[in-house]
Order: sequence, then C-alpha cells, then structure tokens
Amino acid sequence: MKPICLLAGLLSLPFFLSAQLAGSPDNTFGANGFTNYSIHSSTDIAWDLALQPDGKIIQVGQTYNFISTEFGVARLLANGAPDPAFGADGRVSLPVEGNSNDYCRAVALLPDGKILIGGQYNLNADDDWALMRLTPTGALDNSFGTGGVQKIRVSDKNDDLFDLLVQPDGKILCAGLSDKSAIVMRLNANGTPDNSFGTSGKVTLTASNAIAAYALILLPDGKILVGGERDNQMFAVRLSAGGVLDNSFGTGGLGGADIAGGIERGRAMALLPDGKILLGGSRRLSSAAGFDFAVMRLNANGALDNSFGQQGLATLDFNNNNDEGFGMAVQPDGKILLGGSTQAANSDWALGRLNADGSLDDSFGTNGRVVKDFGGNEDIIYKLLLQPDLRLLASGYVQTPGYDFALARYQTGLTVGVLSPEPLPLTLYPNPAKSYILLEGSGLNSGRYQCRIIDAFGRLMMDQAIDYQAAGIRLELPLSLAAGVYSIQVQSGGQMALARLLIQ
Repeated sequence: MKPICLLAGLLSLPFFLSAQLAGSPDNTFGANGFTNYSIHSSTDIAWDLALQPDGKIIQVGQTYNFISTEFGVARLLANGAPDPAFGADGRVSLPVEGNSNDYCRAVALLPDGKILIGGQYNLNADDDWALMRLTPTGALDNSFGTGGVQKIRVSDKNDDLFDLLVQPDGKILCAGLSDKSAIVMRLNANGTPDNSFGTSGKVTLTASNAIAAYALILLPDGKILVGGERDNQMFAVRLSAGGVLDNSFGTGGLGGADIAGGIERGRAMALLPDGKILLGGSRRLSSAAGFDFAVMRLNANGALDNSFGQQGLATLDFNNNNDEGFGMAVQPDGKILLGGSTQAANSDWALGRLNADGSLDDSFGTNGRVVKDFGGNEDIIYKLLLQPDLRLLASGYVQTPGYDFALARYQTGLTVGVLSPEPLPLTLYPNPAKSYILLEGSGLNSGRYQCRIIDAFGRLMMDQAIDYQAAGIRLELPLSLAAGVYSIQVQSGGQMALARLLIQ
C-alpha cells in the first residue's frame, strides 16, 4: 500500500478554515449563521446535539403536539437546511406511549448509522426512562426493545435521564436522576439491563441532600467518569468498568471540592489530553446573588487543580446578570467554550470563552462574550459541539413567540492544519489501518512526539507520547477504535502535522 504523506494529506483536507474573528457567526450556515424551526409549531425545545461523520447534524428534544409532549428529532444538512432524507422534511415526532408526556434529553450515534435517543416519559404518576433506536431515515428500529422503544422503570419515584453513551462493544451507558439519587445504568445493545454492571445493571449514588448525574465519559482503560452536581456542588465520580466506585479517584471515588461555599450546578464535563477533568455549569456565591458561568478543573486523580482559575474554579459574568451555563466544549489549543443564557429582563443566548488557565479570553466576541437576543423572552443554549473543522455548533431553543429548536454555528478563529510555518514532513501507512500505523520521514529525529487521534465528533480517542526509534514511529491503535474516519495529529515542539486516518 502506498504511504500517505501527512503534509500532502493536510493540504488537501476539505475542512481548511481561514482565521476568522472568534465568536463571529459562520455565514455559510443557515441565515447569517443561525437557523430555527418547529416540529409542531408549538413548544419545541432542543436538549442535545450530535454530528454525523458525513457532516449532518442531529438535534433532539421535546415537541408539543397540542395534546401531549413527544420525543422530537431533527436532522439538518451541513449548511443548516432540513435533510429531506430524514422523516418528514427532516423532522420526526415520536410518542413513547399513548398520550404520555415525553422529554428526549440525549442522543448517541451508532457505527451503523442508527440513532439512539433517550429521556423520560410520564403516563401516570411519575417519570420513567425511555430509549428509542431509529434507522438512518428516522423510522423506529423494530429490532430494539419493543417496536423500537425500551422503557425502563428505574424506581417508583421520578426518574430523569440526562446523558447516553455507547461503548465500543455496543453496550449503552445511561446517566440521570432518581428522586434525589444519581443513577448510572448500563444496558445491553438490545436495550435490556446488563447484569454484569453494578447491581442488576445499575449504580446508585447518594448524598446528604441530593445528587444528579448529567454527563458521562468512557475512559480509554474502560473506566467511567460521571459528572454532575452533589449537594449544590460540582462533582465527578469514577467507576470501574463493572460499575464499582474507584477508590483511587478523589475520596472514595468522588472528586471535586466545596470552594468557599457558594452554590454550583454541574451540567457538562470534558476530559483533557493530560487526563485532567473539566466540569462546567454555573455558580453563585449566595441565594441572593445571580449565577455566573463556571468551570472547575480536577487533576486526573480527582483532586481539585488549584493552578486553574481561582483555587480550581473559573467564572464568567455577563454584565452582572443571572447567567446559567449548560454546554461546554474544549478547543485543541485548550481554550474553553461555554454556552447558556444571560438574563436581565429576558433570557438571551450567551457564549463565552476562557483561556486554558481559566482566565477570560478577550479575543472571543466582545470581551470574551457573545450575546444574542432573538426577540423573545427566553433564548437558551443547552449544548455545544466543536466540529472537526473547528467551527462551533451551539444548540438550544428560542422563543418566536412559540418555542423553536435553534442551532447556530460560529467561527472560533482557529485554522485546521499545520499550526507552524514549518510542518512535519511525514508519511503514514498503512491507511486504512487495523491495529497499528507507521510514521516515517525526514522530519523525524530522536526525541518524543505527541500523537493524538480524534474521532468525527471531535472526541479525543488517544493521546500518547512516543519516542522516535530508528525505523520511525510505530503507533499501536486502541482496540476500542471502531471502524470509521479519524484525524491524527503528530506534534513535536512548535511543529504539527494533521491527516485523515481510516480504521477498518
């Protein structure tokens, strides 16, 4: 097989992006960088977001059909237009059961193109979890659960599902809340409980007051990070692959800290290349004060990282308003993007960016902030996603005067490609690859090289430092990598090369 030159592959990548003003709308998307739409022309709220390898965008949430609330799913083309190959004009509305009130909160994409969505439904007295699996065209997949729907009664109390994650083996991790306890559950690929996890497929986390799990990350070693809020403080928990608390993390498996009192809401989580953990959300100092966007950083062992922000916590205020953060994304340069709302008289769409050390990044928007009023009383960002081309998707809803799904795309000011005027001239083979790749070329010499593999959704799948050998660099690929298209970065000092990698 002919080796592929990383530099040549770099220059031919279709997602090169000229440096644009960070925080400015991407005018190639929707109308001036923004699109909003309804499913039932009533109350439609988008909670989660996913990006397909082909660049199409999935939004999921709830839609009111004038009788009850249903799961709402939409798929857009890369330019923000509805995808005519999905549902009816790019949209589907799906009831869990009869006239139950259903709230879709999470989405995960499967390697075969199917779409997994989850949330909760209420038919009688309390909320229970529900998952659905859709075909690539938006129809229910009858091979999953019962007619494409899997209902889960977690407890006899109100049970809310907030996040989904599909493991490389096809098993499904779910995180949420049952009354005042956090719940992590693992299902088999067909939707039945995985009894090898926790107790009968379930792990229950308790606190003195209340605890909720909002975010999941699967670590390369198979362990599971769970993030959210506990007794009004941000927290992270690490579980073994079998659902046992990992006592080597934090205190008894629980990471985080109570920083000088205050009230925190943890809604998002990100894993950094060095193993450190970001928890994103909001914070206020007292019940009389307004919330600010907030980020906490933990060391890989769960301890608070005091080198970040002020004592491990960084906040971002929008003109002394009440600011609630929900979405978070991390750029390759370490800068942290936050999304949510800022409220003076009305709630407006709000974005902010911090430097990697937690300080405000004044190069983003206006003094580190972007605020957009769409004319209604309530405009909120719930999810951020950084595309492989380093443009930022912000998903949520706007009031117009009803509530619509809303999606915007912004420039980050970054350029995908060689980050140095002197690129690394390397060759990569085999490509496609299965278990390993070799890197060779005149640009290599003795020393250490940082090799990163990033999937189509911008997730870091591998970050490894490898020493140069006489024959070049041999990189063993993680067994957890599913077949598909990835990006590979090779960096030494101020030089970097980037190319596409196909995994068979």
